[in-house]
Amino acid sequence: MSEIKEQIIESKPLREQVADIVRGMILRGEIKAGEQISERTIGQMLHVSTTPVKEAFRSLQAEGLIYTRPRRGSFVSEISIDNMLEIAFMRSALEGVVAYYAAKNATDSQLVEMSRILDVVYPLLSRKDEKSLEEIQQYNVSFHSIIRQTCNNNYLVHQIETLRTIDHSFRKAARMKYIEEPIPAHQEHKEILAAISSHNSSLSEKLMVSHIRRVALFVADCAKKIQ
Repeated sequence: MSEIKEQIIESKPLREQVADIVRGMILRGEIKAGEQISERTIGQMLHVSTTPVKEAFRSLQAEGLIYTRPRRGSFVSEISIDNMLEIAFMRSALEGVVAYYAAKNATDSQLVEMSRILDVVYPLLSRKDEKSLEEIQQYNVSFHSIIRQTCNNNYLVHQIETLRTIDHSFRKAARMKYIEEPIPAHQEHKEILAAISSHNSSLSEKLMVSHIRRVALFVADCAKKIQ
């Protein structure tokens, strides 16, 4: 196991910080699949007690990133493209629920802000440089974030953010941070916004699920080609 570079901060629950740090190490390959991972060792490296580490391990086990063998301890799961695809499909279902309620709950100011984001992204679509692709990605994250804000359900948002973090970490580990199709994604965002603006909950959910899954399948296909 490599040295932990991240630092614990006071503004976020310890269990979440520990989970974030260990999750990142697993997905970056710093802790290898099949390697044993000790609560005591992680606690010592992060200078925290084993209590938040135990809680973090439970979260990571629920995500499928680690598993426990009776009387032997915890081990890192094998992370495959198929695993990541399954996670993306799980996320699509939750994002679909959020989009469903966004069509009921979105305020005028939220709709205006989502429209503004799409307007800002449009001229960036013709550019292929990394800076523009990063800007598009950041705006896309903001677009989805606003939709999530409309549901007023912190638990649901937390679950989605956890799955999105895993997906992003996987892409980063695979050096696929900006692999996406900006133009199709932008068109899909426009269609999703139109459905939300017209208060069509069923269509909003359907379009969101389709969007997340299409992107996931595209990324999975790219990942298989570069392996």
